[in-house]
Amino acid sequence: MSKARFAASAAGVLALVAAAVPPAVGATQASIIGTPNGITGVQQTIEVRAPQFANQTVAVLVNAGSTPVGGIPIAINKAGSGSAEWTPPGAGSWSISGQGAFATASSSQFTVAPAPTRTTLYAANQAQINTPTTMIASVQALAGNIAPQGSVTFTTATGTVLQTVALTPGASATSTARYAWTPTGSGTTTITATYNPALGVAGQPDMTTSSSTDTIQSVDGNPLITLRLPSTYNVGVPIDVSAVINNIGLQGTAAFDTNVNGTVYSVSGSIPLANSVAMAPWTPTISGNQILTASFSATNSNASGTASQPINVNLALPTDGITAGPAGQGPWPGTPIPVRVNQRIAIAVATQSGAPITFEESGPCLISGETLITSRDPGTCTLTLVSPGTTEFASASRTLTFEITKPPRRSRR
Repeated sequence: MSKARFAASAAGVLALVAAAVPPAVGATQASIIGTPNGITGVQQTIEVRAPQFANQTVAVLVNAGSTPVGGIPIAINKAGSGSAEWTPPGAGSWSISGQGAFATASSSQFTVAPAPTRTTLYAANQAQINTPTTMIASVQALAGNIAPQGSVTFTTATGTVLQTVALTPGASATSTARYAWTPTGSGTTTITATYNPALGVAGQPDMTTSSSTDTIQSVDGNPLITLRLPSTYNVGVPIDVSAVINNIGLQGTAAFDTNVNGTVYSVSGSIPLANSVAMAPWTPTISGNQILTASFSATNSNASGTASQPINVNLALPTDGITAGPAGQGPWPGTPIPVRVNQRIAIAVATQSGAPITFEESGPCLISGETLITSRDPGTCTLTLVSPGTTEFASASRTLTFEITKPPRRSRR
């Protein structure tokens, strides 16, 4: 199927309805609108098969339940097909219907799943008694381009709620919540940050909840440098490492390295302080027990020093597993998969992680929800299934190929 792609607008519904043109004279085939099940914030394709509207532009309306959300124009080519890209703004039950003269098209029902998230709590490895220490909860959407909305609740190991803080959206589909905690006695304290997703336009949480736990050691005295680190490390998963300088008047830089079995590897060169913090992004490449060190050098005094923390970097996350097959039957053993023209195939998909799936197809077919609809013409249809992964599994994809054929002709006697 040839695809003419257009950016989907969330406004101008009335103008789009007015722009819909009448069907061609003598048209007999039913028009079809299709889009797959999706994930909040992940772009997907709306496909239209409408031979009677060839070389025209039609209008479709996207609805969250029964509430209109946005109108989209779709140009139909001379072969009677067209498409547009659309990004679901929220999780829930959705539908797409034709507008104006295109209202005769069959509507498409589909669901949008909440985007999986990863919460990472960055806390100081040491904190001075009776002095506030700031911890940061970072919440990242593992799929799509929408920064998580909602709040983060900080609790102790006994379940005592310390505070609930609203998230501040940032770049790269990541939001943060900062909480200043004051230890009142020596020892270690375990704190958990739990993400509370906000309800979206379709009335459901747009993202999944997630949490992270870290431990802080409370000490007498005021160490020159403390490390603000996450509690979990995996090869290939980006994190931030920070050196916090506990003397407000000092300026300077900090560099980071890691010692793996006696071999020192640079994590970052010298990073200038900003508000008494030097932060460096790090994607671990070596697993195992190691020692992370920050080395500080002041530029406005003779002060300098280091802070170290033993850490354990886990192996890379396993790749998510994806299975697919006809609904009610076992998985397809391989490809290509033989199918007929003008066929509707309900597909059952599952992931090892439990993460939702996104679909992208090409060729003489379209997908509505989780139903593959083949065209009236033979050809090869390619369907790509993508898992965004979770905190326990890395993202993955799988491609299925369908060979679309006409049924054999019956011999005449």
